[in-house]
Amino acid sequence: MAFGIGRIVKAVEDLSVQISGISTDLNTAVAQSGADLGTELADIRRISEANSRELAAVRREIAEVCALVESRCAEPAGPRDGAAVLAAHAVPDAVRPSFDGPLEPPYDSPADDPASSPHDAPPGSAVDLSDDHPHHDLLAHAAGVARAELVCHADTWAFIAEQASRGEHFRMPAGSTTGSTAGACDGIVELTFSGRTLIAIADALWKVTQSPDASPGTHHLAAQIYNRFHAAVADIAPHGTGAPVRIVIDDRAPAAPSPEPPAERDPVGSPAS
Repeated sequence: MAFGIGRIVKAVEDLSVQISGISTDLNTAVAQSGADLGTELADIRRISEANSRELAAVRREIAEVCALVESRCAEPAGPRDGAAVLAAHAVPDAVRPSFDGPLEPPYDSPADDPASSPHDAPPGSAVDLSDDHPHHDLLAHAAGVARAELVCHADTWAFIAEQASRGEHFRMPAGSTTGSTAGACDGIVELTFSGRTLIAIADALWKVTQSPDASPGTHHLAAQIYNRFHAAVADIAPHGTGAPVRIVIDDRAPAAPSPEPPAERDPVGSPAS
């Protein structure tokens, strides 16, 4: 019986030694795994930091390129005349829209003289923007105008405002609402604006007439209105003498002739003469 107890005690001691060894091995394995995991995390951290530095360098290079582009765009143009600028940006005639017929209004007025009209040539021909060009004359005259009056349809004014509102000199006339016929009689509006706004409108319409991307309808609408403005300021008097500049865009059909009075008839029963 004693011999059996001794064997049991021995077995328990051996089992304890084995359990202790297993515990030691587990602790060693866990410690090693933790060390390996820490090493991997450190490697990941180093790679992430390196990527961040590279990304920061790329961002700095992009910022430098953007700054260089902005500085180039902000540089003033060299001493080139208008004709040279237009020639440098000329669009081949093959891709320009063609417009048949003259662009001047189909009526006689001082500004319709082909020698003075800014639209006596279709788009695509060379444009001379020297100081004595009719467009520069229009801008010079408009600069001296204190007040200009415009009578046109509300839709026409909406087109004018849409084109000119992007210009630096445009100011919306008081009491006007683009695209609205409020206060209009039969759709006709009457507006008053300054010479500065007159410059903005004329310049915007001129650019539309010179754009190869303008549709035929847009081109002719802009040219028609531009020529009315050109005619209105062609013969203005300086220093506040004369009447204010007045532009009317309201072509109408000829008035119908007055009906002839009915022929006189002899009274009934009167003797024939």
